[in-house]
Amino acid sequence: KTKRHQIAVACNACRRRKTKCNGNRPVCSVCVVKNSECTWSADPDATPMIAIKRKYQNLETESRDLHDLAQMLMDRPRQEAIFILDHMRRTRDPSSTLSFIKDGDLL
Repeated sequence: KTKRHQIAVACNACRRRKTKCNGNRPVCSVCVVKNSECTWSADPDATPMIAIKRKYQNLETESRDLHDLAQMLMDRPRQEAIFILDHMRRTRDPSSTLSFIKDGDLL
């Protein structure tokens, strides 16, 4: 009996289905058999803890950006706040709106 090779991180589909992933990239064997999309949320050499830390950092940055935008909407004059909101609606990307404001392109 051969030992199963343990991988650091399974693909997203195998994690969702809770099946054994063999870690083949770009498409694992399970996804080939099931003819499903095989996506990875972690680098090939990442451990689950590294992936979680990276995800946490991204969420922390996004939260800080959204907080900054909300603060600007409350603190700025009404016309500027409306302009900021219109920009967010057009771009659908809060971080680009924040960069737009911080770069001084507001008015």
